[in-house]
Amino acid sequence: MKKAVPLVASMHGALARESYYEYRGLEPGLTREEYEKRPIWSYFRRMEQLAVHAADLILVSSKWIGQVVGGHGVTPDRIHIQPYGVNLKEYEAKALLPSPLKRVKVRSSSCMQDALNTLREFTS
Repeated sequence: MKKAVPLVASMHGALARESYYEYRGLEPGLTREEYEKRPIWSYFRRMEQLAVHAADLILVSSKWIGQVVGGHGVTPDRIHIQPYGVNLKEYEAKALLPSPLKRVKVRSSSCMQDALNTLREFTS
């Protein structure tokens, strides 16, 4: 018998809520209560619910989106915050290590030289 593979979902936004602001841009007087009566809101909300309830583990980038996911009835133990970004200290240490890049022939050496000069200016 095959071992079950967990489904991990990564939630990047609140589709139903964000779509309200898109519609409000088209209809400035639209209230959230009016929008939530529309079929499109129900559709987006249902898509969010199906996605989070199907997942065994849900990755989110912030506490806020974690709260949005939790609003769909997902237990907190299934929601894990993985913030966007880079650990700069770790990145800088690795960036200084020699790179195994291969030399490649470039059509325009002046283009390559411009890119290298820009890189030098940026890093100095």
